Parts: sequence; structure tokens; C-alpha cells
Amino acid sequence: MSELVDVLSAFHEATGCHAAVWRREGAVGTPLTYVAGTSRGAPPPDEWLPAVGAVRDEATERGRVLIVPIVGPRSAWIVFGPCPIERRELDRYLKFLRPVVGQYLQTTLEVEHGGQFIAVRARVRTHPEKGKGLLELAPQGEHQVVLEVGPRL
Repeated sequence: MSELVDVLSAFHEATGCHAAVWRREGAVGTPLTYVAGTSRGAPPPDEWLPAVGAVRDEATERGRVLIVPIVGPRSAWIVFGPCPIERRELDRYLKFLRPVVGQYLQTTLEVEHGGQFIAVRARVRTHPEKGKGLLELAPQGEHQVVLEVGPRL
């Protein structure tokens, strides 16, 4: 997540506005998981989490907090704040940050799934009848794949 932290840190340096990404791993009501950010406060309450396409603007004792949903396969939000800049200026940054963070979360999910697919058991053995080498790949919970290994023709 260091690249995402770098992006959010650059945003903080440019605006003075903290940013954190939170994700929900399960059904509505399950706790949010902190992904990355410039400041790790408490997660926003569920009633503050807007649906995709909406933005939540909340006044708090520390200043304005903006909560923006991220489109993707898992529910996620960027929480901005407190923010010393005007909402109009912050909206311009959102046009950039929303798709960048969404793409980053999608990519990490694909890498995670790819890593699970690659985790296979493998063994090499000699074919009992042909005397050739066999490489057996058996992904966990999947069908077994056997490759015959022999001299080059």
C-alpha cells in the first residue's frame, strides 16, 4: 500500500487536507478496515457512508470532513479531513483521486487473486509405463494438471 500512501501524502502536502481510505470486507454493518492514509483516526460511522455517486460533507469539531465512495468490487471510501481548503477546490482534486484510488484498489485485488491462483502444489515423478518425467500441478481445490516432460525432438 506504500504507493497509495505516497499519493495520499502528496495530496496532503498540496492541500493540507488529511485523507484515509477505508474498506468494508463483509456485509453492511461489519467493521471498516483501514487501507492507507495520512492520518489514522476512527473510521466514519456507517450512517455517514454515502452510496456510489454521492458525497457526504460533514461539519465536525475539528473541521469539515468529506466522505467519497470508491467504485469497485469491494465497498470502499476516501475520507478527507479536516480540510482547510474550500469545497469547490476539493471537488477538483476528487475528480483525480477517486479514479486513481479505485484503480489502485482494483489492481491490489487482482494481484491478491492472482497470488491465490498461483499457490499450487507441484511434484515431479517418473511415468510408471513410459519412463518419462511428469510435472504434476495441483492447485488447491482445483483439478490436477499433469505435464509430460521428455527429450526435445
